[in-house]
Amino acid sequence: MMRYLKKCEEFSICSEVGESDLLFTELSEDRSTLYQIVVKGSGKIAKVFDSKFTKLDETTDNFVDLKQYKGYHTIFQSYKPFLHREFHQH
Repeated sequence: MMRYLKKCEEFSICSEVGESDLLFTELSEDRSTLYQIVVKGSGKIAKVFDSKFTKLDETTDNFVDLKQYKGYHTIFQSYKPFLHREFHQH
């Protein structure tokens, strides 16, 4: 997975590009995503060790509020190659 980051004054925009069958973890202190736009691909995100997850999909779940994961350790699994845009709060 590749991540591209652009910092603005009060927020930042991040793009992530990756292949299918990828697992990606993010530490709680790094997890500041508010919203995610799925441009391409699909997958799911969850808090580590939690059975509840949020679907991410380019057709039906493509603009997703992810504030519930802010400040938690998370894990992402991709089903298809993906391109995401994320909006982070400073």
